Amino acid sequence: MIRQLQDASTLKVCIVGFGWFGRLHVDAWMAIEDIEIVALCDSSPDAFRPAAQHYQDNFHRNSKHSRETLIYNIPRFSDIAVALQEVYCDIVVVTTPEASHAAIVRVALIAGCHVVVEKPFTTNPAEAVELTQQSQANGLHLFIGNILRWDDRYVHLLDDQQFDKNTLRYMSFQRNFQQSALEVYGRVHPFFGACIHDIDLAIWAKGRRPDRVFGSVARSREQHRIICAIGLLEWNDGTQATLQNNWLLHKSTPAGFTFESQFFLEEQTLVVHSQPTVSIENSRESIWPDLFFWPTINGQRSGALVRELAHFVDCIKSDRASERMSLEHACWGIETADALIRSSESRTWIDL
Repeated sequence: MIRQLQDASTLKVCIVGFGWFGRLHVDAWMAIEDIEIVALCDSSPDAFRPAAQHYQDNFHRNSKHSRETLIYNIPRFSDIAVALQEVYCDIVVVTTPEASHAAIVRVALIAGCHVVVEKPFTTNPAEAVELTQQSQANGLHLFIGNILRWDDRYVHLLDDQQFDKNTLRYMSFQRNFQQSALEVYGRVHPFFGACIHDIDLAIWAKGRRPDRVFGSVARSREQHRIICAIGLLEWNDGTQATLQNNWLLHKSTPAGFTFESQFFLEEQTLVVHSQPTVSIENSRESIWPDLFFWPTINGQRSGALVRELAHFVDCIKSDRASERMSLEHACWGIETADALIRSSESRTWIDL
């Protein structure tokens, strides 16, 4: 039985992590009906300064980002445990760096709150199972933010009734970034960073985790950082998938990244790519405004992020698990990414 809401008409939300993405989340949650943000939490005292700068500000220059969120009279805390003692919350939203996700999720579940946590919710497969079991034992919802499951392009293809996963034979994923993006996303292994999106897409399309994986990485000569990651996924029925992620894209690329996803079925080929539908060019730069993930339309945040969060809210209110992003699939993604890392270290195939 799910924990009874204090006020079923309005859900109280605490957002933990007020960096670049945390600010986006504030905008997104404010765009959802029957939601009240009652607390913001960040361990850095600089996070709440109006002039606070983040690495993402430069890398995501094509996404309009509002600093208006600071004008709202929302209580602010530096410690999530203190925040949950002083303010009643229905939902804790975790948008902190990846290494801290699991600990904050655990605190929130112990406090009796539902949780929405950005991917990956942990980098440890055993911990993924533990947190899943803890949420279920406490009668609480735990939702993982794999945003591509709400990207209209993928929804149109993979949720379509004509998509027959039994005829799926091969998948190819490419995700390339400017090297400067390492300052934003290099804090976690690429198989848990950029590649976790494509691992999740492969699991969503196939309906189950791969049976074996092989991983390989290349590192920069100067800093010994991973600049390229290759993953191979195989299923026992012969289906295969390749993951490719690098951080070598030239700095002049307008959006700072490119990607492409291809699904090869027996009777059709499905492709999603990052070519812009809108471009703005002037003497200084070319800009590709984001129209899919979290665009600002008529002054309000919208797109896949808002649809994702609204779905989670609806699941809480109707007391049901998410049919779009199951915890089982999320755990499979963590297990797959971990196996790819172990494979890249041992240079052998890893069975799941």
